[in-house]
Amino acid sequence: ELACNAGDLHLHGGVTGFDRRIWHATTHEGEDEDCVVLRYRSPDGEEGYPGELTAQAAYRLTEHDELMIELQATTRIPEWGGKPASCRQEEEAYLDTEGERHWVFRRQSRFHLVW
Repeated sequence: ELACNAGDLHLHGGVTGFDRRIWHATTHEGEDEDCVVLRYRSPDGEEGYPGELTAQAAYRLTEHDELMIELQATTRIPEWGGKPASCRQEEEAYLDTEGERHWVFRRQSRFHLVW
């Protein structure tokens, strides 16, 4: 059973979602981009989810001042013979432009700016 954090609902990963976990960070500086990669391993049963999940978030700043975000997560499904399965993740970010805060959300491969 999933951990409830809004009455009897399970929202945004439960009581202690990924945003409240300690991730392992590595950095890389290159000629074309600088990058920080965050990794987290969610153990079997965390927040009520079955199976161990491995998650990674890579944030890259290119030489053209572009921010690229790549999210990955996989888990093994016992009912599928232990084969790996990908998990859908979304990035929610807030950008500050000239003192105004704007919400950016990711849907598949495109970003949308909400004014």
